[in-house]
Amino acid sequence: MLAYTLVMGEEKLHMRKSKPVLVAAGLIWILIGWVYVQNGMPNVAEDAFRHNLLEFADLLLPQLLPVIPSCICHRYWV
Repeated sequence: MLAYTLVMGEEKLHMRKSKPVLVAAGLIWILIGWVYVQNGMPNVAEDAFRHNLLEFADLLLPQLLPVIPSCICHRYWV
């Protein structure tokens, strides 16, 4: 809820929307991991985190790879 409030106040706070959202996502994962460890199931939280990270990588890498050569060329040839 706090992250959403910070996103709404982006103009006045001069903060990008992604920063509070990423911090909130990290805190949610920490909370999930802590709850699972307290209940004696640390492997379940690790597997869920690993699955979500791999899904994100599967979506991001195909979009990122075409951009890398243009970044390298722009850096050295301009």
